[in-house]
Parts: sequence; C-alpha cells; structure tokens
Amino acid sequence: MDYDLKRCRYQPKANIDGRPIKHKWKKNEPGFSYEKDNHPEGNCPSTINTNIAEKILRDGIPYSPQGWLKSHPKWVFNIYQGAVYKAVETVPGESYHGFPCPGPRTHQRKPDMPKLIKEKLLERAQERGCLSEIEAWFKDHP
Repeated sequence: MDYDLKRCRYQPKANIDGRPIKHKWKKNEPGFSYEKDNHPEGNCPSTINTNIAEKILRDGIPYSPQGWLKSHPKWVFNIYQGAVYKAVETVPGESYHGFPCPGPRTHQRKPDMPKLIKEKLLERAQERGCLSEIEAWFKDHP
C-alpha cells in the first residue's frame, strides 16, 4: 500500500466524555497488563510523549489485510527503544494511537501481528543496529 504516513498524526483514543484513554502507565519501560479476557493490553513507557509517538507513527510500516478497502492502512508497526509498537486508527485516515505489541501469535479472536510484518521489523532492527533487542522482545512477548 502506498500511503504517506507523514500526514497522519497521533491522537489518543477517547472515552465517551472525550477524555483520552492512553495506553500508558507509570513505568519507564513498555509492557503489558492482562485485565480483559487475559488478552495483553500494551502500555507505553511514561517517557513517551506526543512528539515521540508521532515520530514512531510517521516512520512506521503500514499494513492492511487482504480485503481492507480503505485508502489508509489499517495498522502501522514500528520499533522503538527495544520494543515493537502497533498503531490503530483513531480517526480513520487522519490519526492513529499506538501501543506496545506482542509478536505474531493468534489469540482467541485475532492475530496481533502478521508474520510478514515481523520479518520487516527484524530487517529494520538489523539496519538500525538493535536486532538483539527486538529479537528479545519477540522472545519475551510471543
């Protein structure tokens, strides 16, 4: 898919009152909590701000599954400081919100990441000199 991510922006998901729902916790490292149906909920480190989130998004690898009919990508994946991140649309075609993402495994409902994306992320990690950190992420978060 040929889509210019530079025009996208980071926008946190909001609740019914319009308050942002952030995938963020007070820890300085990314990780997961398991509150809903034992499905991992990605939490960003407290050090990620809007500027960093937009940089991760705009430099990401877009992906849309077969049958996706919209002109913008369904998901955007990237790596940052030894972790893998996935962004999903907040406002379709305009903004996304992201969170740490486990590797390509299938939960009861849906896969978190296509295997093709894992390969591209590992290539990117090799290019950026952080392959061992990303391999460790996939090992620790299958």
